[in-house]
Amino acid sequence: MNISKLDFISAQTRSRIIKIITYLSKGEFKNFYEPRPISRSIQGTASKPIKRELTPNNQNPFFENQNTGGSLYQPTTNKTIRNREREFKTEEENVRNFNKADEFSKAFKREENYPNYRNNKDNDDFLNKNVQTYQKKKNNTGGNLQNNANNNLINDFVNLLSPESSKEMLIFAIQNIDPIIENIIDSIIENKEAYLKCMNLIEINLPPEYLPSQIKIFETINKYLTEARALDGLQNKIVARLLKGFSLQSSKLQTIFYNLLQNHLTMGKFRVDVPTLISMISCPFVRLQELGVKILAELSDPNVNEFNNYDLQFENHIKFLLETSLSKKKSYDFKNSALTAIANLCLKDSLRPQIVYNSGIETLLFHLRNEENLEGERIAAKGLLNLSIKSSNLSYNYYFYKVCRGLEA
Repeated sequence: MNISKLDFISAQTRSRIIKIITYLSKGEFKNFYEPRPISRSIQGTASKPIKRELTPNNQNPFFENQNTGGSLYQPTTNKTIRNREREFKTEEENVRNFNKADEFSKAFKREENYPNYRNNKDNDDFLNKNVQTYQKKKNNTGGNLQNNANNNLINDFVNLLSPESSKEMLIFAIQNIDPIIENIIDSIIENKEAYLKCMNLIEINLPPEYLPSQIKIFETINKYLTEARALDGLQNKIVARLLKGFSLQSSKLQTIFYNLLQNHLTMGKFRVDVPTLISMISCPFVRLQELGVKILAELSDPNVNEFNNYDLQFENHIKFLLETSLSKKKSYDFKNSALTAIANLCLKDSLRPQIVYNSGIETLLFHLRNEENLEGERIAAKGLLNLSIKSSNLSYNYYFYKVCRGLEA
């Protein structure tokens, strides 16, 4: 009886065990098995199938309800037995499928049923392609979710960085951007409007306790700055704004302002006008003066500069460059950069008259005789050579010859 209650025993086996026990208990055991189930009548009625009901205490379908007054065992029909067997087989299959649901079992099953499956390169390529497609789609989905979150943060906080916002709103924006700036910097750099909003901090005065957050935002932008954003900054006059920030903002911001200015000019390929650089040279900050005159020398070089529309802009500032190169307050590095700009401008036919008219030859000869500055002597000699080698004006060449002979005498 205990064996008949086990779960892995089939319905037919269980029926046979119970039948054998019943026959043995009544002494009516026969040493043969009738394949057809035996129908028994109850209380002398005609033989017909007995409808069995399951009780809550006993859910075994092979015991009839004791309230019917029948024997402990009532044989079932062939249809019922087949249904029970089908149910048990389905349950067993579900258990096997659940246990073999992992990839290793599936692969083993495929290899067992199809011996050549793992040797088929097309199948392996197909599976690998599907896996890669799934991973790519998964990564793209995650990236989109992250981008959406970043865009929401930008819309909520970065848009508050405007000179028209109140002081409380600006402080609120700074406090929320500071902790997450590293996470949203890619979205800021990719979005021109968000980048320009952050650049408004150059002109916004905040209390001293929020200066570290302001510096952190500037440093992160400067670290991840791209050429496209640098060009946008130059087009929006970031050089003039940073020069203004040097004078109006705290001195603690000057270092980061200088780094921002240098990085924008370098990555933006020096696409800035000459008057802006002249304003840098004229400012009271020495580091900005030296940076401005170096970029000015870079713009004057026809071999490096991609744009050739600076001749007219230089025309009004030749005298300033010549006088600056003679200043005793400037360092030799500054003077040499100014001399480099003059020497490069000597190659321009449209600018030679301006250089000669503003005593450019005398200035170059003065630097040529200054033995304290060897680099300046080399640059001055190059300028005099450029001034004479491509000149087609005979009267100008004669004047140049007289000046040189007069200085030698």
